[in-house]
Amino acid sequence: MNRPTLNQIEHLIKDLVLPFYQVKRDMHLPIMPRRLETDAEHTWTLTFVACTLAPQIDPNLDLGLVSQFATVHDLVEVYAGDASTWDKDALKTKVEKETRALKIITEQFAYFPWIAETIHAYERKDTNEARYVWALDKFLSLVFRRLDGGKAFIKKGLTKKQFNTGLMVHRQKAHAHRGVAVLYEEIRKVFDD
Repeated sequence: MNRPTLNQIEHLIKDLVLPFYQVKRDMHLPIMPRRLETDAEHTWTLTFVACTLAPQIDPNLDLGLVSQFATVHDLVEVYAGDASTWDKDALKTKVEKETRALKIITEQFAYFPWIAETIHAYERKDTNEARYVWALDKFLSLVFRRLDGGKAFIKKGLTKKQFNTGLMVHRQKAHAHRGVAVLYEEIRKVFDD
């Protein structure tokens, strides 16, 4: 493997890293003033919390893999955009858009194979580390909503039934890792109460 050129590094930063800071998520940060979280903020939070909690939740997890998977878990959103759990139209085209986005990343950044290889490994969910990051991502979104006093759910006018129905798939994903499933059910109970 050849050393990357300055142009390749600049291309990476200009066309993948910096745009990641601009992808807005359907998640208000539980801080004032209220504003939407970016993918870069979300990714840093997930990476930090995933590595911090991993030794207590599942000491068999490889922290290096956890960190790598958390780092790339939403990278395709630079080209696909975010698809909110609550936006049914966006969810219909999510897989297609993300598949196209991964193809773009694979082609445009072929000289940095780690990026696409790591995204593919994460997307397969065939390791405990990938399932852990995937599940923890769902748990963290509820923690943020809880820390915000459920304002987003209240603003959407969600009933308890709509909340539970809307998060059925979310809950299944959180159960991809046994240790995270316990935490997820704990916070769901708080919302139910």
